[in-house]
Amino acid sequence: MSSRLSFLKWIFALFILAALGIAVFQKQVTRFIITKAIDQRMQENTMASLPDGLHIAMCGTGSPFPDKLRAESCTLIIAGQEMYLIDVGDNSSRNIALMRFATANINAVLITHYHSDHIDGIGQLMTQRWASSGSSESLPIYGPKGLEEITSGVMKSYALDRVYRHNHHGEETIHDNGFGLKPMAFNLADGQDILELIKTPDLSISAIRVDHQPVDPSVGYLIRYKDRSVLVSGDTKPSTVVAKYAKDVDVLVHEGLSPELMQMLKLGALKAGRDKLGKIFSDVIDYHSAPEDVAKVAQDAHAKYLLFTHIAPPLAAPGSEKIFLGKSKEIYSGPIKVAVDGDFISLPSGSQQVKVSNAF
Repeated sequence: MSSRLSFLKWIFALFILAALGIAVFQKQVTRFIITKAIDQRMQENTMASLPDGLHIAMCGTGSPFPDKLRAESCTLIIAGQEMYLIDVGDNSSRNIALMRFATANINAVLITHYHSDHIDGIGQLMTQRWASSGSSESLPIYGPKGLEEITSGVMKSYALDRVYRHNHHGEETIHDNGFGLKPMAFNLADGQDILELIKTPDLSISAIRVDHQPVDPSVGYLIRYKDRSVLVSGDTKPSTVVAKYAKDVDVLVHEGLSPELMQMLKLGALKAGRDKLGKIFSDVIDYHSAPEDVAKVAQDAHAKYLLFTHIAPPLAAPGSEKIFLGKSKEIYSGPIKVAVDGDFISLPSGSQQVKVSNAF
């Protein structure tokens, strides 16, 4: 009996040793995998791997509504080897990183207007670019009248953070002069619909006037790189100006809000006795664009591809995208996509291709 017990003890001891060995081996394998992943992430250059052309990375396709699939407004434009960011809503920096682009490479930010969901992420983006780029120059940021008020407020709110990080890492690591924002405010004169802001031999970026009254000024952006083009509407009612400058663009990135779904939210709020919220749901309809109206704009402009962003309200229920689009596909003859975060549109130079993928 004692010999059998001794045998069982040995078996149990071997089992424990084997389990410990497996645990140690698993840790070694995990460390190896983590090291390889870090090496790959640190060495990769996503921009360098792209074909020459114009590329659109959707880093925020939602609205102020909470949405699991969509952060607040953010559209990353890659033109050749330059990177521009249109609007910086909450979680913009996170999504840019998840799409494997570096905030350190952003050449400039372009703001459409000063609603909170278009500027909430400026401070985080500013700080991450400063800390990761090693640049001794502030981040250029373009926007219509009122920009200086926004940038000075952001920089003031991050003043202590600036001191903490600079003192901790030192001037040789992060340059104090590289902190902050360099405001490049512009003004569209009365009767002026378009203003070119950035011009190089291959690239043109222009602000266009849009109608988001009572938000004024409010703009969209037209970007042309070599033979490819994209227009980002910003927040707007259906606009003849957008239709004019979206003529023959490769991609029209346009906001969309469903009046039918908003009406359902309004009725739900009123039923719950939340009258003020119900009024807000009703009010927002008149300064945004219904998808069917956007489809008409895209069709009139002969835009080659229509990408909806700033989706409102969230499309949470199965089949809600069909309600959102309504008869849009009957109005616009080209391809339509309702964007989610991570969507990536590639427009290689010298071709008519529109390559669609998701970078998440």
